[in-house]
Amino acid sequence: MNKEIRKAQNIGLCFGVTCALQAVHEYAKDHKVIVTWGDVVHNSLVMDGLKQMGVQVVAAINDIKSSHIIIPAHGVSPNIIQAFNERRINIIDTTCPFVCRAQKTASAYGKKGFFTIVYGDKNHAEVKGILGWSGERSLATKDISELKKILNLPLKIGLLSQTTQKPSDFITFCQQVTELAYTKDSRIYITDTICHDIRKRQQAASELAQWADMVVVIGSPNSANTQNLLQLCSSITHAIQVEKAADLIADMVAGYQKIGVAAGASTDDAAINGVYEKLKSF
Repeated sequence: MNKEIRKAQNIGLCFGVTCALQAVHEYAKDHKVIVTWGDVVHNSLVMDGLKQMGVQVVAAINDIKSSHIIIPAHGVSPNIIQAFNERRINIIDTTCPFVCRAQKTASAYGKKGFFTIVYGDKNHAEVKGILGWSGERSLATKDISELKKILNLPLKIGLLSQTTQKPSDFITFCQQVTELAYTKDSRIYITDTICHDIRKRQQAASELAQWADMVVVIGSPNSANTQNLLQLCSSITHAIQVEKAADLIADMVAGYQKIGVAAGASTDDAAINGVYEKLKSF
């Protein structure tokens, strides 16, 4: 029996990643030296392509040997921007609009004196940046037990999410925080900062997983939204993650007839089509 292979409805580069890459390519037309603060996007194949164009990735101020710096799609904290300004380094800001919205929310919480809780991976670059905008009275976690260790939670709490998290998980976390922190005179604010594109992508992947015997999720290991797609699909059916067509071997899909293809928001069409054609060849 021939295998049936189907792509998710929402697939390919998201709006924020597309804009960031366009900005880099546009800048490269008139400049020989192109320096980015960390990876512009969390996809190693895309970054390999940019490096072949001459893009240099730095992670320390002293390593910047250019009058310009490109801020990545997942943004940075204000202290990093201040450091650039102090050294008179011109900024090309490719921060995703949805990440900007999360940063502004965190900043507003901080200015109003709220203790800010970011639902997300505290080691992720986007989350580190958001925490920087919220000020010192903030933390990032996905584990309610970390909050239970705080003896006296502040009465004013502001909640927001990393833009690539699953909405259902954020809702559950907010309920847990409310149950933990709700007391006399407490004020708990919740702002939905999850990316609209990510919502659609997760919904499409969920529907695909319900149809499929297995789902192949394409993206880099350091891509948060790719990992969330993998977890989502794995909760419904068998799912694996690959980065490119070369990662696939026939044994991985042996015995599966209906195979779905989903991809992270920073996975380009070349990688998606390569995996799709490889699956068709088995």
